[in-house]
Amino acid sequence: MADTTYEPREWYLSELLGKKIYDPEGRTVGRVRDLVARWVQAYPEVTALKHARSTEIIPLAAVSRLGPYGAVLRECKEGLRTRPVADQEIFVRRWLLDKQIVDLRGVKVVRVNDIKLRLVRSNGHLEVLVAAVDVGPRGLLRRLGLGRLSRVFAEQLLDWQHFKPLETRTAALQLVVPKEELARLHPADLADLLEGLRAGERALLLRQLDRERAAETLAEVEPKTRAQLLEAMASSEASAIVGAMAPDEAADALSDLAREKSAEILRLMPPGQAREVESLMAYPEGTAGALMTPEFVALPASLTAQEVIERLRELAPSAETIYYVYVVDDAGRLVGVLSLRELIVAPPDTPVTDIMRRRVVALRVTDGFEQVLEATAKYDLLAVPVVDPDGKLVGIVTVDDVLDTLLTGRQSRKYLEKFSRLLILRALKRR
Repeated sequence: MADTTYEPREWYLSELLGKKIYDPEGRTVGRVRDLVARWVQAYPEVTALKHARSTEIIPLAAVSRLGPYGAVLRECKEGLRTRPVADQEIFVRRWLLDKQIVDLRGVKVVRVNDIKLRLVRSNGHLEVLVAAVDVGPRGLLRRLGLGRLSRVFAEQLLDWQHFKPLETRTAALQLVVPKEELARLHPADLADLLEGLRAGERALLLRQLDRERAAETLAEVEPKTRAQLLEAMASSEASAIVGAMAPDEAADALSDLAREKSAEILRLMPPGQAREVESLMAYPEGTAGALMTPEFVALPASLTAQEVIERLRELAPSAETIYYVYVVDDAGRLVGVLSLRELIVAPPDTPVTDIMRRRVVALRVTDGFEQVLEATAKYDLLAVPVVDPDGKLVGIVTVDDVLDTLLTGRQSRKYLEKFSRLLILRALKRR
């Protein structure tokens, strides 16, 4: 029989699993296959031991000593009383080991490699708490029986009070921490977290965000991941999130879905918004029409600089960018452009026609990605206007949309190389 006379205050689950369970006479009753716990306060409390393949468990009240050596019972083997698992209890090993959780301190997804247990004696009764999770290589090596080697690594523990069960029965770890902490993260960081999670956990994290933040986050994730998330959602839920996206981002998201799913989502969106997104989806992939957004600022030439600035205050929230103001005639045809800087430095009563540039670099909706790329890089533009065959302004392509297209691999590598060369040449010209 193992030495059970010492009583450590803390040890790890990996040190306990597989160890023998003894009765008071030193006879083996079984082995520790798992622990059973329930969430009662900040820390889960161990309530029983799983000792056999059956669903019956040994209540912790029947245990006199517990540690990395195993367990010693209060009663003899013949009088041992077991019970089934209660509704509010979970198996610690089965449900918690190897689960992924979000560590917001480092903005990354980590895995539970081991679980730290803490012994508390209260009025002579044995009490064991699940105190922390080990998310570092030390925990993994300890589980593999390489305890000595594990000591070369620093301990990476996350205190359990930062977690809570996601469901009462399965008790997967909640993806971590309060919504207000998630809300402080940039959508790009949230997208990285989503990429590191399993499919079901991605949906759980996304549901903790409000509709606008969920839309911003989905716009940042890889197209394949985004499509999987939207396909798995109820159409009503997907419609609410897609509806909060910019039209061009919504069109990209729906273009990657099965036709039936995208049609159902569009049907649930407001009619005007759905028509706007459908019009973008109608353009062939890789064209200026497919890349553009219809959220731009276009004003008539009859205004003054001051009047344009006042209109910008009203229109800015719904525009993709306000660095450029496009000037159109009564038919909506593009006739000029002026920058925000030009507006600010101009005298307030200056007519727009006196400060706008009439020779505008513009793309046609049918122009391919190479023309889009060249116009963006060659003319040092943050956004390029797009016109239909009649010269009517229908959208703009922003530089971040160009970069996203390159980085997500939607266009061939030669375009990325060409874009890099253009940027280098432009930098050299500025020296």
